[in-house]
Amino acid sequence: MSNRLFKQSSMSGNKFGESVTSRRMRHTVAITYKSVGTQTLVDRGTQTAPILGGRMFSQQKSLSKFPVPPLQQTLYKYLLQLQPLVGPEEYEQTKQIVDDFGKPEGMGEKLQMGLLQKFKRKDNWFADWWSDTAYLGYREPVVVNVSPGIIFPRQDFNSLEGQIEFAAKLIAGLLDYNYQIATQTLAVDMLGGQPLCMDQYHKILAACRIPGVKKDKFVVFPPYQVNSPRHIVVAHNNHFFALEVLDEDKKPFSLSTIYHQLKNIMDQSQVAAVPLGLLTTEHRNTWGKVYKTMKKDATNYHSFDKINRSLFMVCLDKSTHAEGHSFYDNIAREALYGGGADLIAATVGSTRHCSCGLIACVSYYFLLEYLFLIRPDGGVGMCYEHSSAEGPPIITLVDHTLDFIANVVDSIDKPADETADIERLEFNINSKTVDIIDEAKSRLESLGDELQISIAPFTEFGKNYVKKQMMSPDAFIQMAFQLTYYK
Repeated sequence: MSNRLFKQSSMSGNKFGESVTSRRMRHTVAITYKSVGTQTLVDRGTQTAPILGGRMFSQQKSLSKFPVPPLQQTLYKYLLQLQPLVGPEEYEQTKQIVDDFGKPEGMGEKLQMGLLQKFKRKDNWFADWWSDTAYLGYREPVVVNVSPGIIFPRQDFNSLEGQIEFAAKLIAGLLDYNYQIATQTLAVDMLGGQPLCMDQYHKILAACRIPGVKKDKFVVFPPYQVNSPRHIVVAHNNHFFALEVLDEDKKPFSLSTIYHQLKNIMDQSQVAAVPLGLLTTEHRNTWGKVYKTMKKDATNYHSFDKINRSLFMVCLDKSTHAEGHSFYDNIAREALYGGGADLIAATVGSTRHCSCGLIACVSYYFLLEYLFLIRPDGGVGMCYEHSSAEGPPIITLVDHTLDFIANVVDSIDKPADETADIERLEFNINSKTVDIIDEAKSRLESLGDELQISIAPFTEFGKNYVKKQMMSPDAFIQMAFQLTYYK
Protein backbone atom coordinates (compact mmCIF):
# COMPACT_ATOMS: atom_id res chain seq x y z
CA MET A 1 0.00 0.00 0.00
CA SER A 2 1.30 3.44 -0.92
CA ASN A 3 1.18 6.63 1.10
CA ARG A 4 -1.26 7.89 -1.50
CA LEU A 5 -3.71 5.19 -0.58
CA PHE A 6 -3.40 6.09 3.06
CA LYS A 7 -4.59 9.55 2.19
CA GLN A 8 -7.70 7.93 0.79
CA SER A 9 -8.30 5.64 3.73
CA SER A 10 -7.50 8.35 6.25
CA MET A 11 -10.33 10.45 4.90
CA SER A 12 -12.61 7.43 4.86
CA GLY A 13 -12.01 7.28 8.59
CA ASN A 14 -12.78 10.96 8.99
CA LYS A 15 -15.83 11.35 11.24
CA PHE A 16 -15.83 7.56 11.80
CA GLY A 17 -13.21 7.98 14.54
CA GLU A 18 -10.88 10.88 15.15
CA SER A 19 -10.38 13.29 12.32
CA VAL A 20 -7.08 13.09 10.48
CA THR A 21 -6.67 16.79 11.25
CA SER A 22 -7.85 18.92 14.11
CA ARG A 23 -10.95 20.93 13.33
CA ARG A 24 -9.93 24.47 13.87
CA MET A 25 -13.31 25.96 13.03
CA ARG A 26 -16.82 24.93 13.85
CA HIS A 27 -19.66 27.28 13.12
CA THR A 28 -23.27 27.59 12.09
CA VAL A 29 -23.25 28.98 8.59
CA ALA A 30 -25.05 32.30 8.34
CA ILE A 31 -22.44 34.63 6.93
CA THR A 32 -22.48 38.25 5.78
CA TYR A 33 -19.82 38.84 3.14
CA LYS A 34 -17.85 42.04 2.72
CA SER A 35 -16.27 43.15 -0.51
CA VAL A 36 -12.88 41.65 -1.19
CA GLY A 37 -10.06 44.10 -1.70
CA THR A 38 -7.99 44.34 -4.86
CA GLN A 39 -4.49 43.85 -3.57
CA THR A 40 -1.68 43.59 -6.08
CA LEU A 41 0.55 40.58 -6.47
CA VAL A 42 4.26 40.08 -6.82
CA ASP A 43 5.23 37.71 -9.63
CA ARG A 44 7.97 35.27 -8.63
CA GLY A 45 8.32 33.07 -11.68
CA THR A 46 5.79 30.29 -11.34
CA GLN A 47 4.77 31.48 -7.85
CA THR A 48 2.48 34.35 -6.98
CA ALA A 49 3.11 35.88 -3.58
CA PRO A 50 0.44 37.88 -1.75
CA ILE A 51 0.90 41.21 -0.10
CA LEU A 52 1.27 40.33 3.57
CA GLY A 53 -1.34 42.14 5.59
CA GLY A 54 -4.08 39.95 7.01
CA ARG A 55 -4.21 37.51 9.90
CA MET A 56 -3.35 34.59 7.62
CA PHE A 57 0.13 35.96 6.81
CA SER A 58 0.70 37.85 10.05
CA GLN A 59 3.62 35.60 11.07
CA GLN A 60 5.31 35.20 7.67
CA LYS A 61 8.02 37.81 8.19
CA SER A 62 9.01 36.26 11.51
CA LEU A 63 9.70 32.83 10.01
CA SER A 64 13.24 31.58 9.57
CA LYS A 65 14.43 30.75 6.09
CA PHE A 66 14.94 27.11 5.13
CA PRO A 67 18.60 26.48 6.08
CA VAL A 68 21.40 24.92 4.06
CA PRO A 69 22.78 22.01 6.13
CA PRO A 70 26.55 22.04 6.74
CA LEU A 71 28.42 19.99 4.16
CA GLN A 72 29.99 17.54 6.62
CA GLN A 73 26.63 16.94 8.29
CA THR A 74 25.07 16.12 4.92
CA LEU A 75 27.87 13.68 4.06
CA TYR A 76 27.71 12.03 7.49
CA LYS A 77 23.95 11.50 7.28
CA TYR A 78 24.25 10.16 3.74
CA LEU A 79 26.70 7.47 4.84
CA LEU A 80 24.65 6.72 7.94
CA GLN A 81 21.55 6.01 5.86
CA LEU A 82 23.49 4.09 3.22
CA GLN A 83 25.26 1.68 5.56
CA PRO A 84 22.33 -0.72 6.23
CA LEU A 85 21.58 -0.97 2.51
CA VAL A 86 24.96 -2.10 1.08
CA GLY A 87 27.63 -4.65 1.86
CA PRO A 88 30.90 -3.80 3.72
CA GLU A 89 33.03 -3.63 0.57
CA GLU A 90 30.64 -1.39 -1.33
CA TYR A 91 30.23 0.83 1.72
CA GLU A 92 34.00 1.36 2.05
CA GLN A 93 34.27 2.22 -1.64
CA THR A 94 31.45 4.72 -1.31
CA LYS A 95 32.93 6.19 1.87
CA GLN A 96 36.20 6.87 0.07
CA ILE A 97 34.33 8.72 -2.69
CA VAL A 98 32.40 10.74 -0.12
CA ASP A 99 35.58 11.59 1.81
CA ASP A 100 37.27 12.82 -1.38
CA PHE A 101 34.17 14.86 -2.25
CA GLY A 102 34.23 16.55 1.17
CA LYS A 103 37.94 17.48 1.27
CA PRO A 104 38.90 21.12 1.82
CA GLU A 105 38.71 23.12 -1.45
CA GLY A 106 37.21 20.05 -3.12
CA MET A 107 34.12 19.75 -5.31
CA GLY A 108 31.85 19.47 -2.27
CA GLU A 109 32.90 22.84 -0.87
CA LYS A 110 32.47 24.53 -4.26
CA LEU A 111 28.92 23.19 -4.59
CA GLN A 112 28.18 24.09 -0.97
CA MET A 113 29.18 27.69 -1.69
CA GLY A 114 26.74 27.70 -4.60
CA LEU A 115 23.93 26.60 -2.28
CA LEU A 116 24.82 29.32 0.22
CA GLN A 117 24.71 31.95 -2.51
CA LYS A 118 21.27 30.73 -3.59
CA PHE A 119 20.17 30.79 0.05
CA LYS A 120 20.90 34.53 0.13
CA ARG A 121 18.97 35.22 -3.09
CA LYS A 122 15.82 33.14 -2.50
CA ASP A 123 13.13 32.89 0.15
CA ASN A 124 13.59 29.11 -0.12
CA TRP A 125 16.69 27.85 -1.94
CA PHE A 126 15.24 24.35 -2.38
CA ALA A 127 11.63 25.08 -3.44
CA ASP A 128 12.06 25.48 -7.21
CA TRP A 129 14.30 22.41 -7.49
CA TRP A 130 11.83 20.34 -5.51
CA SER A 131 8.86 21.57 -7.55
CA ASP A 132 10.58 20.93 -10.88
CA THR A 133 12.10 17.55 -9.99
CA ALA A 134 9.30 16.00 -7.94
CA TYR A 135 6.34 17.39 -9.87
CA LEU A 136 6.54 19.66 -12.90
CA GLY A 137 9.45 17.85 -14.54
CA TYR A 138 7.99 14.41 -13.81
CA ARG A 139 6.69 13.06 -17.11
CA GLU A 140 4.71 9.96 -16.15
CA PRO A 141 0.90 10.33 -15.88
CA VAL A 142 -0.23 12.28 -12.82
CA VAL A 143 -3.05 9.82 -12.13
CA VAL A 144 -2.02 7.13 -9.61
CA ASN A 145 1.62 8.29 -9.73
CA VAL A 146 1.27 11.85 -8.40
CA SER A 147 -2.26 13.12 -7.75
CA PRO A 148 -3.76 11.70 -4.53
CA GLY A 149 -7.35 10.56 -4.27
CA ILE A 150 -9.39 11.23 -1.13
CA ILE A 151 -12.76 9.76 -0.19
CA PHE A 152 -15.33 11.32 2.09
CA PRO A 153 -17.61 9.52 4.55
CA ARG A 154 -20.69 8.18 2.77
CA GLN A 155 -23.28 10.94 2.66
CA ASP A 156 -26.92 10.61 3.61
CA PHE A 157 -28.60 10.79 0.20
CA ASN A 158 -29.41 8.28 -2.51
CA SER A 159 -30.96 10.14 -5.41
CA LEU A 160 -30.23 12.59 -8.20
CA GLU A 161 -31.92 15.32 -6.17
CA GLY A 162 -29.71 14.55 -3.16
CA GLN A 163 -26.64 14.59 -5.38
CA ILE A 164 -27.41 18.09 -6.67
CA GLU A 165 -28.32 19.41 -3.23
CA PHE A 166 -25.11 18.11 -1.67
CA ALA A 167 -23.07 19.48 -4.58
CA ALA A 168 -24.55 22.95 -4.03
CA LYS A 169 -23.70 22.84 -0.33
CA LEU A 170 -20.17 21.58 -1.03
CA ILE A 171 -19.62 24.41 -3.50
CA ALA A 172 -20.92 26.93 -0.95
CA GLY A 173 -18.58 25.52 1.71
CA LEU A 174 -15.58 25.78 -0.59
CA LEU A 175 -16.51 29.35 -1.49
CA ASP A 176 -16.74 30.18 2.21
CA TYR A 177 -13.18 28.93 2.65
CA ASN A 178 -12.07 30.81 -0.45
CA TYR A 179 -13.50 33.98 1.09
CA GLN A 180 -11.35 33.48 4.18
CA ILE A 181 -8.28 33.08 1.97
CA ALA A 182 -9.26 36.19 0.01
CA THR A 183 -9.60 38.27 3.16
CA GLN A 184 -6.57 36.58 4.76
CA THR A 185 -8.58 35.74 7.88
CA LEU A 186 -7.50 32.10 8.21
CA ALA A 187 -5.82 31.27 11.50
CA VAL A 188 -2.06 30.66 11.28
CA ASP A 189 -1.07 26.99 11.49
CA MET A 190 0.98 26.18 14.58
CA LEU A 191 3.30 23.32 15.47
CA GLY A 192 4.65 23.01 19.00
CA GLY A 193 3.60 26.56 19.70
CA GLN A 194 5.52 27.89 16.69
CA PRO A 195 3.85 29.45 13.60
CA LEU A 196 4.13 27.68 10.27
CA CYS A 197 4.40 29.12 6.77
CA MET A 198 0.98 29.80 5.23
CA ASP A 199 2.20 30.23 1.65
CA GLN A 200 0.53 27.01 0.45
CA TYR A 201 -2.96 28.23 1.30
CA HIS A 202 -3.15 30.88 -1.40
CA LYS A 203 -2.31 28.22 -4.02
CA ILE A 204 -4.96 25.61 -3.25
CA LEU A 205 -7.91 27.17 -5.11
CA ALA A 206 -7.92 28.80 -8.55
CA ALA A 207 -4.74 26.91 -9.38
CA CYS A 208 -3.79 24.71 -12.28
CA ARG A 209 -0.97 22.61 -13.70
CA ILE A 210 -0.47 23.55 -17.36
CA PRO A 211 0.96 20.71 -19.50
CA GLY A 212 4.19 21.28 -21.37
CA VAL A 213 6.11 19.23 -23.91
CA LYS A 214 9.12 18.81 -21.62
CA LYS A 215 8.07 20.40 -18.33
CA ASP A 216 4.73 21.54 -16.92
CA LYS A 217 3.97 24.92 -15.39
CA PHE A 218 2.00 25.66 -12.23
CA VAL A 219 -0.15 28.79 -12.27
CA VAL A 220 -2.30 30.31 -9.56
CA PHE A 221 -5.00 33.00 -9.66
CA PRO A 222 -5.55 33.83 -5.96
CA PRO A 223 -8.73 35.57 -4.80
CA TYR A 224 -7.08 38.86 -3.86
CA GLN A 225 -5.86 39.33 -7.44
CA VAL A 226 -7.68 42.12 -9.29
CA ASN A 227 -8.99 39.88 -12.07
CA SER A 228 -9.24 36.68 -10.06
CA PRO A 229 -11.68 33.99 -11.25
CA ARG A 230 -15.34 34.13 -10.26
CA HIS A 231 -16.39 30.78 -11.73
CA ILE A 232 -16.03 27.06 -11.19
CA VAL A 233 -16.25 24.26 -13.75
CA VAL A 234 -19.01 21.66 -13.53
CA ALA A 235 -18.53 18.41 -15.48
CA HIS A 236 -21.35 16.06 -16.41
CA ASN A 237 -21.44 13.38 -19.12
CA ASN A 238 -18.11 14.67 -20.46
CA HIS A 239 -19.56 18.16 -20.94
CA PHE A 240 -17.82 21.05 -19.20
CA PHE A 241 -19.63 24.18 -18.02
CA ALA A 242 -18.26 27.38 -16.52
CA LEU A 243 -20.63 28.34 -13.68
CA GLU A 244 -20.35 31.82 -12.20
CA VAL A 245 -20.43 31.54 -8.39
CA LEU A 246 -19.15 34.96 -7.24
CA ASP A 247 -20.66 38.35 -8.03
CA GLU A 248 -18.64 41.35 -9.20
CA ASP A 249 -17.72 42.15 -5.58
CA LYS A 250 -16.49 38.54 -5.25
CA LYS A 251 -19.27 37.65 -2.83
CA PRO A 252 -20.65 34.10 -3.26
CA PHE A 253 -24.05 33.63 -4.83
CA SER A 254 -26.75 32.12 -2.65
CA LEU A 255 -27.09 28.41 -2.08
CA SER A 256 -30.41 28.30 -3.95
CA THR A 257 -28.91 30.05 -6.99
CA ILE A 258 -26.08 27.52 -7.19
CA TYR A 259 -28.52 24.63 -6.71
CA HIS A 260 -30.86 25.73 -9.53
CA GLN A 261 -27.98 26.32 -11.92
CA LEU A 262 -26.59 22.83 -11.24
CA LYS A 263 -29.99 21.43 -12.18
CA ASN A 264 -29.89 23.47 -15.40
CA ILE A 265 -26.45 22.12 -16.23
CA MET A 266 -27.52 18.51 -15.80
CA ASP A 267 -30.61 19.11 -17.92
CA GLN A 268 -28.40 20.50 -20.69
CA SER A 269 -26.00 17.53 -20.75
CA GLN A 270 -28.08 14.36 -20.91
CA VAL A 271 -26.29 13.03 -24.01
CA ALA A 272 -22.64 12.12 -23.46
CA ALA A 273 -19.82 13.88 -25.29
CA VAL A 274 -16.34 12.71 -26.31
CA PRO A 275 -14.32 12.02 -23.11
CA LEU A 276 -11.78 14.80 -23.56
CA GLY A 277 -10.65 14.47 -19.95
CA LEU A 278 -8.88 11.22 -20.77
CA LEU A 279 -6.12 13.25 -22.40
CA THR A 280 -5.13 14.65 -19.00
CA THR A 281 -4.28 11.13 -17.80
CA GLU A 282 -1.69 10.62 -20.52
CA HIS A 283 2.10 10.76 -20.31
CA ARG A 284 2.89 14.42 -19.71
CA ASN A 285 4.87 14.86 -22.94
CA THR A 286 2.02 13.35 -24.96
CA TRP A 287 -0.62 15.51 -23.31
CA GLY A 288 1.65 18.56 -23.60
CA LYS A 289 1.91 18.11 -27.37
CA VAL A 290 -1.83 17.57 -27.80
CA TYR A 291 -2.62 20.58 -25.60
CA LYS A 292 -0.20 22.77 -27.55
CA THR A 293 -1.86 21.76 -30.82
CA MET A 294 -5.46 21.98 -29.61
CA LYS A 295 -5.17 25.44 -28.10
CA LYS A 296 -4.19 26.90 -31.49
CA ASP A 297 -7.91 26.69 -32.22
CA ALA A 298 -9.63 29.81 -30.82
CA THR A 299 -12.60 27.87 -29.41
CA ASN A 300 -10.36 25.37 -27.68
CA TYR A 301 -8.10 28.12 -26.35
CA HIS A 302 -11.05 29.89 -24.75
CA SER A 303 -12.40 26.69 -23.16
CA PHE A 304 -9.00 25.61 -21.85
CA ASP A 305 -8.49 29.08 -20.39
CA LYS A 306 -11.85 28.94 -18.64
CA ILE A 307 -10.98 25.57 -17.10
CA ASN A 308 -7.45 26.60 -16.14
CA ARG A 309 -8.66 29.79 -14.46
CA SER A 310 -11.55 28.23 -12.54
CA LEU A 311 -11.67 28.03 -8.74
CA PHE A 312 -12.17 24.25 -8.79
CA MET A 313 -14.12 21.54 -10.62
CA VAL A 314 -17.16 19.53 -9.54
CA CYS A 315 -17.99 16.31 -11.37
CA LEU A 316 -21.59 15.04 -11.33
CA ASP A 317 -22.10 11.62 -12.88
CA LYS A 318 -23.75 8.27 -12.26
CA SER A 319 -22.94 5.84 -9.48
CA THR A 320 -20.75 2.92 -10.49
CA HIS A 321 -20.35 -0.43 -8.80
CA ALA A 322 -17.61 -2.92 -9.63
CA GLU A 323 -18.43 -6.47 -8.66
CA GLY A 324 -16.43 -7.74 -5.70
CA HIS A 325 -15.57 -4.27 -4.44
CA SER A 326 -17.04 -2.37 -1.51
CA PHE A 327 -18.72 1.02 -1.75
CA TYR A 328 -15.57 2.75 -0.50
CA ASP A 329 -13.32 0.70 -2.78
CA ASN A 330 -15.28 1.94 -5.79
CA ILE A 331 -15.21 5.60 -4.72
CA ALA A 332 -11.48 5.34 -3.97
CA ARG A 333 -10.75 3.95 -7.43
CA GLU A 334 -12.77 6.69 -9.05
CA ALA A 335 -11.07 9.38 -6.97
CA LEU A 336 -7.61 8.09 -7.80
CA TYR A 337 -7.86 7.27 -11.51
CA GLY A 338 -11.47 7.13 -12.65
CA GLY A 339 -12.33 3.49 -11.94
CA GLY A 340 -11.36 0.68 -14.28
CA ALA A 341 -12.37 -1.64 -17.06
CA ASP A 342 -14.81 -3.58 -14.87
CA LEU A 343 -16.68 -0.35 -14.13
CA ILE A 344 -16.73 0.51 -17.80
CA ALA A 345 -18.40 -2.77 -18.68
CA ALA A 346 -21.28 -1.97 -16.36
CA THR A 347 -21.92 1.63 -17.39
CA VAL A 348 -20.25 2.67 -20.62
CA GLY A 349 -21.24 2.23 -24.24
CA SER A 350 -18.67 2.63 -27.01
CA THR A 351 -14.98 3.28 -26.51
CA ARG A 352 -15.03 6.46 -28.53
CA HIS A 353 -18.16 7.99 -27.05
CA CYS A 354 -18.51 6.90 -23.44
CA SER A 355 -22.02 7.13 -22.04
CA CYS A 356 -20.52 9.45 -19.45
CA GLY A 357 -17.36 10.35 -17.72
CA LEU A 358 -13.73 9.50 -18.03
CA ILE A 359 -13.66 5.72 -18.19
CA ALA A 360 -16.10 4.94 -15.44
CA CYS A 361 -18.79 7.59 -15.56
CA VAL A 362 -16.29 10.18 -14.44
CA SER A 363 -15.98 13.43 -16.43
CA TYR A 364 -12.49 14.10 -15.07
CA TYR A 365 -9.94 16.70 -15.99
CA PHE A 366 -6.71 15.97 -14.07
CA LEU A 367 -5.13 19.40 -14.17
CA LEU A 368 -6.99 21.55 -11.69
CA GLU A 369 -5.88 21.77 -8.09
CA TYR A 370 -9.23 20.37 -6.89
CA LEU A 371 -11.61 17.99 -8.62
CA PHE A 372 -14.61 16.85 -6.56
CA LEU A 373 -16.76 13.89 -7.59
CA ILE A 374 -20.29 13.47 -6.24
CA ARG A 375 -22.47 10.43 -6.96
CA PRO A 376 -26.25 9.97 -6.51
CA ASP A 377 -25.68 7.10 -4.04
CA GLY A 378 -23.92 9.29 -1.46
CA GLY A 379 -20.42 8.64 -2.76
CA VAL A 380 -18.14 11.68 -2.58
CA GLY A 381 -14.43 11.97 -3.26
CA MET A 382 -11.80 14.23 -4.67
CA CYS A 383 -8.51 14.21 -6.53
CA TYR A 384 -6.02 17.02 -6.17
CA GLU A 385 -2.96 18.15 -8.07
CA HIS A 386 -0.03 17.77 -5.70
CA SER A 387 2.52 20.30 -6.91
CA SER A 388 1.15 23.30 -4.99
CA ALA A 389 0.65 21.94 -1.47
CA GLU A 390 1.17 19.05 0.92
CA GLY A 391 -1.64 17.24 2.70
CA PRO A 392 -2.43 19.45 5.75
CA PRO A 393 -3.87 22.48 3.86
CA ILE A 394 -5.94 20.13 1.71
CA ILE A 395 -7.42 18.24 4.65
CA THR A 396 -8.05 21.50 6.53
CA LEU A 397 -10.14 22.73 3.59
CA VAL A 398 -12.03 19.41 3.41
CA ASP A 399 -12.78 19.44 7.14
CA HIS A 400 -14.00 23.04 6.92
CA THR A 401 -16.28 22.17 3.99
CA LEU A 402 -17.79 19.13 5.73
CA ASP A 403 -18.46 21.22 8.84
CA PHE A 404 -20.05 23.89 6.68
CA ILE A 405 -22.37 21.34 5.06
CA ALA A 406 -23.34 19.88 8.44
CA ASN A 407 -24.28 23.30 9.81
CA VAL A 408 -25.67 25.16 6.81
CA VAL A 409 -28.99 26.89 7.56
CA ASP A 410 -29.80 28.51 4.21
CA SER A 411 -32.82 27.15 2.34
CA ILE A 412 -31.85 25.36 -0.86
CA ASP A 413 -35.26 24.98 -2.51
CA LYS A 414 -36.34 28.63 -2.60
CA PRO A 415 -36.33 30.36 -6.01
CA ALA A 416 -32.97 31.59 -7.24
CA ASP A 417 -32.57 35.23 -6.21
CA GLU A 418 -29.59 36.05 -8.47
CA THR A 419 -28.54 35.45 -12.04
CA ALA A 420 -25.45 33.26 -12.29
CA ASP A 421 -24.10 32.84 -15.79
CA ILE A 422 -23.59 29.36 -17.26
CA GLU A 423 -21.32 28.86 -20.25
CA ARG A 424 -20.98 25.53 -22.06
CA LEU A 425 -17.30 25.03 -22.90
CA GLU A 426 -17.02 23.83 -26.47
CA PHE A 427 -14.09 21.93 -28.00
CA ASN A 428 -13.21 21.26 -31.61
CA ILE A 429 -11.84 17.71 -31.63
CA ASN A 430 -10.56 16.16 -34.84
CA SER A 431 -10.30 12.45 -35.66
CA LYS A 432 -6.59 12.32 -34.78
CA THR A 433 -7.32 13.63 -31.30
CA VAL A 434 -10.14 11.11 -30.88
CA ASP A 435 -7.66 8.33 -31.71
CA ILE A 436 -5.30 9.66 -29.03
CA ILE A 437 -8.21 9.67 -26.57
CA ASP A 438 -8.82 5.98 -27.37
CA GLU A 439 -5.15 5.21 -26.78
CA ALA A 440 -5.26 7.09 -23.47
CA LYS A 441 -8.27 5.04 -22.39
CA SER A 442 -6.42 1.78 -23.05
CA ARG A 443 -3.33 2.93 -21.17
CA LEU A 444 -5.38 4.10 -18.20
CA GLU A 445 -7.20 0.77 -18.05
CA SER A 446 -3.84 -1.03 -17.94
CA LEU A 447 -2.63 1.30 -15.20
CA GLY A 448 -5.76 0.61 -13.17
CA ASP A 449 -5.45 -3.15 -13.66
CA GLU A 450 -2.04 -3.04 -11.97
CA LEU A 451 -3.44 -1.31 -8.90
CA GLN A 452 -5.14 -2.96 -5.93
CA ILE A 453 -7.22 -0.81 -3.62
CA SER A 454 -8.98 -1.98 -0.49
CA ILE A 455 -10.34 0.62 1.91
CA ALA A 456 -10.56 -0.42 5.56
CA PRO A 457 -11.79 2.40 7.83
CA PHE A 458 -9.90 2.26 11.13
CA THR A 459 -11.88 3.57 14.10
CA GLU A 460 -9.87 2.32 17.11
CA PHE A 461 -7.84 5.51 17.41
CA GLY A 462 -6.54 8.39 15.35
CA LYS A 463 -3.79 11.00 15.25
CA ASN A 464 -4.51 12.41 18.70
CA TYR A 465 -3.74 9.08 20.39
CA VAL A 466 -0.54 8.71 18.35
CA LYS A 467 0.58 12.19 19.40
CA LYS A 468 -0.06 11.33 23.06
CA GLN A 469 2.49 8.54 22.64
CA MET A 470 5.01 11.23 21.61
CA MET A 471 5.08 10.00 18.03
CA SER A 472 4.53 11.66 14.66
CA PRO A 473 1.30 10.38 13.01
CA ASP A 474 3.02 10.43 9.63
CA ALA A 475 6.01 8.46 10.93
CA PHE A 476 3.61 6.03 12.64
CA ILE A 477 1.84 5.30 9.35
CA GLN A 478 5.08 5.03 7.40
CA MET A 479 6.38 2.47 9.89
CA ALA A 480 3.09 0.58 9.63
CA PHE A 481 3.55 0.38 5.85
CA GLN A 482 7.09 -0.96 6.24
CA LEU A 483 6.04 -3.50 8.89
CA THR A 484 3.19 -4.71 6.68
CA TYR A 485 5.50 -5.08 3.70
CA TYR A 486 8.07 -6.91 5.85
CA LYS A 487 5.48 -9.41 7.12
